[in-house]
Amino acid sequence: MYSIDINFLKDREVEVSQKTQTQPKGTAFDVQEQLPMLLGLGAMVLLIAFPLGLLLIVNWQTAQTKKNIDKLTEQVAELTAQNQRLAAIKKHIEAIDENTQSLVTVFNQVKPASALLQEISNVIPQSVHIGTIEQVELEPETGKSENPAKKATQLKINGYAKTFDDVNKFVLTLQRSPFFKADATKIEKAELADLPIEVENKENLTENNLIITFPKGIQYTIVTQLNDLPAAQLLPDLQRNGANGLVTRITTLREKGVLKP
Repeated sequence: MYSIDINFLKDREVEVSQKTQTQPKGTAFDVQEQLPMLLGLGAMVLLIAFPLGLLLIVNWQTAQTKKNIDKLTEQVAELTAQNQRLAAIKKHIEAIDENTQSLVTVFNQVKPASALLQEISNVIPQSVHIGTIEQVELEPETGKSENPAKKATQLKINGYAKTFDDVNKFVLTLQRSPFFKADATKIEKAELADLPIEVENKENLTENNLIITFPKGIQYTIVTQLNDLPAAQLLPDLQRNGANGLVTRITTLREKGVLKP
């Protein structure tokens, strides 16, 4: 008998091969042929994406900058308010210092009347007597005063002395005193005059026809001016004349550093 061998796989391979060979070439994707187009598309995408990315970065930086500006503006406003408060405090301190210095100046210019009278009592000769002491405020002389707004204080001392020499001696002792100006201390008037002596029981002398005569004396007027030296420079003299209260206040101001030595 005859046997027929049929190989179906072999026939299929031939069919597949034929189909593959008969496939048109135009439908295949050739990368090399499409590369320029792909590069162009990529470049176009980059050209579009780069400005967009750059715009996003600029917008982000702008937002951050605005936040920093707002923060700095708040800090500037806070610092401005602090500066205003500091300026107000500084003005308040300056006002306190000014008032303090004014008070210190007043203390430093004070020369108690009791101390002045005691000074006159210390230097007056025994044969000179004081009747009255007048205080006169003088207008400052233009160009001769260190402080034109400050008036000079003049003292007029009236009284009697035994001789002209006694009056001269009194003037010299006043000129040497630290409380008075030497060049402004002088005799304004000195003349012979009856001494103001009061006699007791004058009627009895008249009834007995008794006449008593007294020697004449010197009626004088001495003018002087208070020295411009501050009280802080006269502490020993002020203390010697009993102005202990003023001496204590000035010493305390020095210890606290308000009054410079």
